Amino acid sequence: AGFLLETVDLSAFGKVTLINDAFLYECSSLKTISNISGLENVTCIKDWFLLCCRSLVSIDLTVFKKIECIGLSFLFECSALESVDLSSLEKVIHINDFFLAFTSNLKTISNISGLRNAKSIGNYFLCFSTSVRELHSSLISIDLSVFTDVEKIGESFLRGGSMLQDLDMSAFEKVTLLSNRFLDDCSSLKQISNISGLRNVTSRRGAAFLKGCTSLTSVPGYECLNEVLKNEFEKLIERPTC
Repeated sequence: AGFLLETVDLSAFGKVTLINDAFLYECSSLKTISNISGLENVTCIKDWFLLCCRSLVSIDLTVFKKIECIGLSFLFECSALESVDLSSLEKVIHINDFFLAFTSNLKTISNISGLRNAKSIGNYFLCFSTSVRELHSSLISIDLSVFTDVEKIGESFLRGGSMLQDLDMSAFEKVTLLSNRFLDDCSSLKQISNISGLRNVTSRRGAAFLKGCTSLTSVPGYECLNEVLKNEFEKLIERPTC
């Protein structure tokens, strides 16, 4: 790993269509990527792209207009990254495991609608904590309403998003299974809007569900859910009075 590397210029890579595993892996001192437009013809990024580049404050993802597939751990633990623009990712169908996980300084996700064609979300999507580690989360909001084609959500979805206060479930009508650690440790979460979007969930994997969501005291409309979820909400919050 080029842990002393501080800047790279990618202008010469115009003929590259595939970025293979571990591109700029663990370049922990990398601060600047110049002429990233040199990657404009890339159609696939494999695993561990810019993994643990903890000094990288910004990256222009809008050049990736031809991207169709993204591998594991995309921008994993780029902990200085403050914002990303996902507008160019319209051809991505599967969001792989550890997508933007542990990006602890990430405050803004612009144009998340670029992911509107995704049909599945892998494990640890924008996850900030696991059983063995935890990082502070700076993400205040995320627009989930774009995920209308999503059929599957992996485990630890938004786990540890401790600054999130309101999440909208309206887009998830095609989801039938919720995996382990769904929204765990979102300690500031006060409102789940349009919970009816989860009404087609008929099974749940794992024991934990909204664990650590200590600010969540009511979820209007949860009575419309399948028994497998309704029973869990009844354990977590007081039943609303009619």
